[in-house]
Amino acid sequence: MAPGDEEGPARLTRREAVGLIGAAVGAASLGAGLLGACTGDDGGDDRSDGGPDDGSDGGATSSGGREIAFGDDGRAELTLPEGATAPAPVVVLLHGGFWRPGPDRHDLDPLVPGLVERGWATWNVDVAPLDDGAGWPSTFVAVAAAIDHLAGLAEDEPIDASRVAVVGHGSGGTLALWAAGRPGLPDAAPGAGPVVRPDAVVGLAAMTNLAAGSILDLGDGAVDELMGASTTSGGDRYLLASPIERLPVGVPVRLVHGAADPLVPVEQASTFADRARAAGDEVVLDVVDGATHLDVIDPDAPVWARVVDWLATRLD
Repeated sequence: MAPGDEEGPARLTRREAVGLIGAAVGAASLGAGLLGACTGDDGGDDRSDGGPDDGSDGGATSSGGREIAFGDDGRAELTLPEGATAPAPVVVLLHGGFWRPGPDRHDLDPLVPGLVERGWATWNVDVAPLDDGAGWPSTFVAVAAAIDHLAGLAEDEPIDASRVAVVGHGSGGTLALWAAGRPGLPDAAPGAGPVVRPDAVVGLAAMTNLAAGSILDLGDGAVDELMGASTTSGGDRYLLASPIERLPVGVPVRLVHGAADPLVPVEQASTFADRARAAGDEVVLDVVDGATHLDVIDPDAPVWARVVDWLATRLD
Protein backbone atom coordinates (compact mmCIF):
# COMPACT_ATOMS: atom_id res chain seq x y z
CA MET A 1 0.00 0.00 0.00
CA ALA A 2 1.42 3.39 -0.95
CA PRO A 3 2.23 6.04 1.67
CA GLY A 4 -0.74 8.02 2.89
CA ASP A 5 -3.26 5.13 3.16
CA GLU A 6 -3.28 5.53 6.87
CA GLU A 7 -4.99 8.89 6.47
CA GLY A 8 -8.38 9.60 4.93
CA PRO A 9 -8.79 12.45 2.44
CA ALA A 10 -10.34 15.65 3.69
CA ARG A 11 -13.59 14.81 1.90
CA LEU A 12 -15.93 17.60 0.89
CA THR A 13 -18.87 18.12 3.22
CA ARG A 14 -22.27 18.07 1.55
CA ARG A 15 -22.51 21.85 2.02
CA GLU A 16 -19.10 22.42 0.37
CA ALA A 17 -19.94 20.14 -2.53
CA VAL A 18 -23.27 21.84 -3.13
CA GLY A 19 -21.58 25.23 -3.06
CA LEU A 20 -18.94 24.16 -5.55
CA ILE A 21 -21.49 22.53 -7.81
CA GLY A 22 -23.54 25.70 -7.86
CA ALA A 23 -20.48 27.75 -8.81
CA ALA A 24 -19.63 25.35 -11.60
CA VAL A 25 -23.05 25.28 -13.29
CA GLY A 26 -22.59 25.71 -17.01
CA ALA A 27 -18.95 24.61 -17.10
CA ALA A 28 -19.72 21.30 -18.76
CA SER A 29 -21.50 23.00 -21.63
CA LEU A 30 -18.62 25.26 -22.61
CA GLY A 31 -16.97 24.72 -25.98
CA ALA A 32 -13.83 22.68 -26.39
CA GLY A 33 -11.95 25.82 -27.33
CA LEU A 34 -12.36 27.26 -23.83
CA LEU A 35 -11.44 23.94 -22.27
CA GLY A 36 -8.34 23.78 -24.41
CA ALA A 37 -7.23 27.14 -23.06
CA CYS A 38 -7.56 26.04 -19.37
CA THR A 39 -7.28 27.28 -19.31
CA GLY A 40 -4.94 43.42 -1.84
CA ASP A 41 -2.83 43.70 0.77
CA ASP A 42 -0.51 40.92 1.79
CA GLY A 43 -2.04 38.63 4.36
CA GLY A 44 -5.67 39.18 3.35
CA ASP A 45 -8.22 38.68 0.63
CA ASP A 46 -8.44 41.38 -2.01
CA ARG A 47 -11.58 41.48 -4.13
CA SER A 48 -10.59 43.73 -7.00
CA ASP A 49 -11.64 44.67 -10.35
CA GLY A 50 11.83 15.57 -26.33
CA GLY A 51 15.05 13.48 -25.77
CA PRO A 52 17.36 11.92 -23.15
CA ASP A 53 18.72 13.93 -20.23
CA ASP A 54 21.81 15.11 -22.04
CA GLY A 55 21.25 18.83 -21.44
CA SER A 56 20.74 19.33 -25.16
CA ASP A 57 19.84 22.83 -26.27
CA GLY A 58 17.16 23.11 -28.92
CA GLY A 59 18.32 26.57 -29.94
CA ALA A 60 16.59 29.94 -29.85
CA THR A 61 12.80 30.03 -29.87
CA SER A 62 10.41 32.57 -31.36
CA SER A 63 9.80 34.06 -27.91
CA GLY A 64 13.47 34.75 -27.29
CA GLY A 65 14.39 31.87 -25.02
CA ARG A 66 16.10 28.55 -25.58
CA GLU A 67 14.38 25.19 -25.57
CA ILE A 68 16.19 22.71 -23.34
CA ALA A 69 15.56 18.99 -22.91
CA PHE A 70 15.47 17.28 -19.53
CA GLY A 71 14.60 13.83 -18.25
CA ASP A 72 13.29 11.23 -20.69
CA ASP A 73 11.29 13.54 -22.94
CA GLY A 74 10.80 16.79 -21.04
CA ARG A 75 11.08 20.17 -22.72
CA ALA A 76 11.14 23.68 -21.29
CA GLU A 77 12.18 27.12 -22.44
CA LEU A 78 14.82 29.05 -20.52
CA THR A 79 14.77 32.84 -20.96
CA LEU A 80 17.47 34.92 -19.29
CA PRO A 81 17.53 38.61 -18.48
CA GLU A 82 19.39 40.53 -21.15
CA GLY A 83 23.11 40.68 -20.41
CA ALA A 84 22.74 38.53 -17.31
CA THR A 85 26.03 37.66 -15.64
CA ALA A 86 25.16 37.34 -11.96
CA PRO A 87 22.89 34.40 -11.12
CA ALA A 88 19.25 35.45 -11.56
CA PRO A 89 16.25 34.15 -9.59
CA VAL A 90 14.01 31.82 -11.58
CA VAL A 91 10.25 31.86 -12.13
CA VAL A 92 8.93 28.46 -13.23
CA LEU A 93 5.81 28.67 -15.41
CA LEU A 94 3.31 25.79 -15.69
CA HIS A 95 0.53 26.22 -18.25
CA GLY A 96 -3.07 25.04 -17.96
CA GLY A 97 -5.36 23.18 -20.31
CA PHE A 98 -6.88 20.46 -18.07
CA TRP A 99 -3.92 18.30 -19.15
CA ARG A 100 -5.53 18.01 -22.61
CA PRO A 101 -3.74 18.01 -26.01
CA GLY A 102 -3.32 21.42 -27.58
CA PRO A 103 -2.36 23.85 -24.81
CA ASP A 104 1.37 24.22 -24.22
CA ARG A 105 3.94 26.50 -22.65
CA HIS A 106 3.34 29.21 -25.24
CA ASP A 107 0.04 30.02 -23.52
CA LEU A 108 2.12 31.73 -20.82
CA ASP A 109 4.58 33.42 -23.19
CA PRO A 110 2.92 36.84 -22.58
CA LEU A 111 4.04 36.72 -18.95
CA VAL A 112 7.71 36.17 -19.81
CA PRO A 113 8.89 39.64 -20.97
CA GLY A 114 7.74 41.43 -17.82
CA LEU A 115 9.35 38.83 -15.56
CA VAL A 116 12.63 38.96 -17.47
CA GLU A 117 12.62 42.77 -17.34
CA ARG A 118 12.55 42.46 -13.54
CA GLY A 119 15.87 40.66 -13.76
CA TRP A 120 14.50 37.13 -13.35
CA ALA A 121 14.99 34.11 -15.55
CA THR A 122 11.93 32.14 -16.63
CA TRP A 123 11.68 28.36 -17.03
CA ASN A 124 8.53 27.78 -19.08
CA VAL A 125 7.67 24.08 -18.96
CA ASP A 126 5.69 22.00 -21.44
CA VAL A 127 3.31 19.76 -19.46
CA ALA A 128 2.72 16.56 -21.42
CA PRO A 129 -0.96 15.98 -22.33
CA LEU A 130 -2.98 12.98 -21.22
CA ASP A 131 -2.89 11.39 -24.67
CA ASP A 132 0.92 11.28 -24.49
CA GLY A 133 1.26 8.88 -21.59
CA ALA A 134 0.72 11.52 -18.91
CA GLY A 135 -1.35 11.03 -15.77
CA TRP A 136 -0.75 9.85 -12.23
CA PRO A 137 2.03 9.69 -11.24
CA SER A 138 4.02 10.50 -14.41
CA THR A 139 2.73 14.08 -14.82
CA PHE A 140 3.71 14.95 -11.26
CA VAL A 141 7.08 13.22 -11.51
CA ALA A 142 7.81 15.10 -14.76
CA VAL A 143 7.03 18.47 -13.16
CA ALA A 144 9.25 17.59 -10.22
CA ALA A 145 12.03 16.70 -12.66
CA ALA A 146 11.57 19.99 -14.51
CA ILE A 147 12.02 22.01 -11.34
CA ASP A 148 14.89 19.89 -10.02
CA HIS A 149 16.66 20.27 -13.38
CA LEU A 150 17.32 23.89 -12.47
CA ALA A 151 20.02 22.73 -10.06
CA GLY A 152 22.02 21.24 -12.93
CA LEU A 153 21.35 24.19 -15.22
CA ALA A 154 22.72 26.54 -12.58
CA GLU A 155 26.15 24.99 -13.08
CA ASP A 156 26.32 26.36 -16.64
CA GLU A 157 23.72 29.16 -16.77
CA PRO A 158 23.52 32.45 -14.82
CA ILE A 159 20.56 31.34 -12.71
CA ASP A 160 20.17 30.92 -8.96
CA ALA A 161 18.43 27.64 -8.16
CA SER A 162 18.15 28.67 -4.52
CA ARG A 163 15.75 31.52 -5.41
CA VAL A 164 12.83 29.97 -7.26
CA ALA A 165 9.12 30.70 -7.51
CA VAL A 166 6.55 28.53 -9.28
CA VAL A 167 3.58 30.06 -11.12
CA GLY A 168 0.83 27.86 -12.53
CA HIS A 169 -2.44 28.52 -14.37
CA GLY A 170 -5.53 26.31 -14.05
CA SER A 171 -4.38 22.71 -14.04
CA GLY A 172 -0.83 24.06 -14.03
CA GLY A 173 -1.75 25.74 -10.75
CA THR A 174 -2.54 22.31 -9.34
CA LEU A 175 0.96 21.19 -10.25
CA ALA A 176 2.58 24.39 -8.98
CA LEU A 177 0.98 24.13 -5.54
CA TRP A 178 1.77 20.42 -5.36
CA ALA A 179 5.39 21.06 -6.34
CA ALA A 180 5.83 23.76 -3.71
CA GLY A 181 4.67 21.29 -1.06
CA ARG A 182 6.93 18.42 -2.14
CA PRO A 183 9.10 18.61 0.99
CA GLY A 184 6.09 17.38 2.98
CA LEU A 185 5.51 14.26 0.87
CA PRO A 186 6.11 10.82 2.39
CA ASP A 187 9.54 9.46 1.49
CA ALA A 188 8.27 6.84 -0.95
CA ALA A 189 5.74 9.08 -2.67
CA PRO A 190 6.15 10.20 -6.30
CA GLY A 191 8.03 13.51 -6.34
CA ALA A 192 9.37 13.22 -2.79
CA GLY A 193 12.83 14.48 -1.88
CA PRO A 194 13.04 17.69 -3.94
CA VAL A 195 16.44 18.91 -5.07
CA VAL A 196 15.12 22.44 -5.68
CA ARG A 197 12.74 23.90 -3.11
CA PRO A 198 10.65 26.89 -4.26
CA ASP A 199 10.53 30.02 -2.13
CA ALA A 200 7.00 31.00 -3.20
CA VAL A 201 4.11 29.76 -5.33
CA VAL A 202 1.37 31.47 -7.33
CA GLY A 203 -1.84 29.77 -8.42
CA LEU A 204 -3.73 31.56 -11.19
CA ALA A 205 -7.28 30.16 -11.40
CA ALA A 206 -5.76 27.05 -9.88
CA MET A 207 -7.61 23.81 -9.27
CA THR A 208 -6.58 23.23 -5.68
CA ASN A 209 -8.90 20.35 -4.77
CA LEU A 210 -8.76 17.37 -7.11
CA ALA A 211 -11.47 15.49 -5.21
CA ALA A 212 -13.86 18.39 -5.77
CA GLY A 213 -12.76 18.53 -9.39
CA SER A 214 -13.63 14.87 -9.78
CA ILE A 215 -17.02 15.23 -8.09
CA LEU A 216 -17.91 18.28 -10.18
CA ASP A 217 -16.55 16.73 -13.39
CA LEU A 218 -14.42 19.80 -14.06
CA GLY A 219 -12.83 19.76 -17.50
CA ASP A 220 -15.32 17.13 -18.66
CA GLY A 221 -13.71 14.31 -16.69
CA ALA A 222 -10.15 15.66 -16.81
CA VAL A 223 -9.40 14.94 -13.15
CA ASP A 224 -10.47 11.30 -13.33
CA GLU A 225 -8.39 10.90 -16.50
CA LEU A 226 -5.37 12.48 -14.85
CA MET A 227 -5.63 10.37 -11.71
CA GLY A 228 -6.72 7.18 -13.46
CA ALA A 229 -9.63 6.85 -11.02
CA SER A 230 -12.41 8.81 -9.38
CA THR A 231 -12.05 10.22 -5.90
CA THR A 232 -14.11 7.30 -4.54
CA SER A 233 -11.90 4.63 -6.10
CA GLY A 234 -8.51 6.35 -6.28
CA GLY A 235 -7.15 5.25 -2.94
CA ASP A 236 -4.33 7.36 -1.57
CA ARG A 237 -3.35 8.93 -4.90
CA TYR A 238 -5.68 11.88 -4.28
CA LEU A 239 -4.08 12.33 -0.85
CA LEU A 240 -0.65 12.52 -2.46
CA ALA A 241 -1.56 14.68 -5.46
CA SER A 242 -4.25 17.15 -4.44
CA PRO A 243 -2.80 20.42 -3.10
CA ILE A 244 -5.51 20.80 -0.47
CA GLU A 245 -4.47 17.43 0.96
CA ARG A 246 -0.79 18.46 1.19
CA LEU A 247 -1.17 21.37 3.60
CA PRO A 248 0.69 23.17 4.88
CA VAL A 249 2.43 24.12 1.65
CA GLY A 250 5.32 25.51 3.67
CA VAL A 251 6.08 28.57 1.51
CA PRO A 252 4.18 31.83 0.86
CA VAL A 253 1.17 31.32 -1.43
CA ARG A 254 -0.54 33.82 -3.73
CA LEU A 255 -3.85 32.87 -5.33
CA VAL A 256 -5.58 34.86 -8.07
CA HIS A 257 -9.04 33.83 -9.24
CA GLY A 258 -11.71 35.39 -11.40
CA ALA A 259 -15.07 35.73 -9.69
CA ALA A 260 -16.71 34.87 -13.03
CA ASP A 261 -14.46 31.90 -13.87
CA PRO A 262 -16.72 29.34 -15.62
CA LEU A 263 -14.13 26.55 -15.69
CA VAL A 264 -12.71 26.39 -12.17
CA PRO A 265 -15.07 27.63 -9.42
CA VAL A 266 -13.72 30.45 -7.28
CA GLU A 267 -14.44 28.30 -4.21
CA GLN A 268 -11.40 26.27 -5.23
CA ALA A 269 -9.32 29.30 -4.24
CA SER A 270 -11.25 30.54 -1.22
CA THR A 271 -11.57 27.15 0.46
CA PHE A 272 -7.90 26.39 -0.12
CA ALA A 273 -6.89 29.79 1.28
CA ASP A 274 -8.93 29.23 4.44
CA ARG A 275 -7.54 25.76 5.05
CA ALA A 276 -3.95 26.74 4.23
CA ARG A 277 -4.07 29.65 6.66
CA ALA A 278 -5.51 27.36 9.32
CA ALA A 279 -2.54 25.03 8.68
CA GLY A 280 -0.11 27.92 9.21
CA ASP A 281 0.62 29.02 5.64
CA GLU A 282 0.98 32.64 4.56
CA VAL A 283 -1.68 33.11 1.87
CA VAL A 284 -2.83 36.11 -0.15
CA LEU A 285 -6.02 35.67 -2.17
CA ASP A 286 -7.06 38.05 -4.96
CA VAL A 287 -10.60 37.52 -6.24
CA VAL A 288 -11.04 39.66 -9.35
CA ASP A 289 -14.57 40.88 -9.97
CA GLY A 290 -15.90 40.02 -13.42
CA ALA A 291 -12.74 38.15 -14.44
CA THR A 292 -12.91 34.79 -16.20
CA HIS A 293 -10.42 31.95 -16.49
CA LEU A 294 -8.09 33.55 -19.01
CA ASP A 295 -8.25 37.09 -17.62
CA VAL A 296 -5.93 36.12 -14.77
CA ILE A 297 -3.03 35.49 -17.18
CA ASP A 298 -3.27 38.93 -18.77
CA PRO A 299 0.11 40.62 -18.15
CA ASP A 300 -1.56 44.04 -18.39
CA ALA A 301 -4.10 43.34 -15.66
CA PRO A 302 -3.59 45.32 -12.42
CA VAL A 303 -3.68 42.13 -10.38
CA TRP A 304 -0.70 40.71 -12.28
CA ALA A 305 1.36 43.80 -11.40
CA ARG A 306 0.57 43.13 -7.74
CA VAL A 307 1.61 39.50 -8.12
CA VAL A 308 4.94 40.52 -9.66
CA ASP A 309 5.57 42.98 -6.82
CA TRP A 310 4.74 40.22 -4.34
CA LEU A 311 7.19 37.87 -6.06
CA ALA A 312 9.89 40.53 -5.79
CA THR A 313 9.65 40.47 -2.00
CA ARG A 314 10.38 36.72 -2.11
CA LEU A 315 13.01 36.57 -4.86
CA ASP A 316 15.03 39.78 -4.77
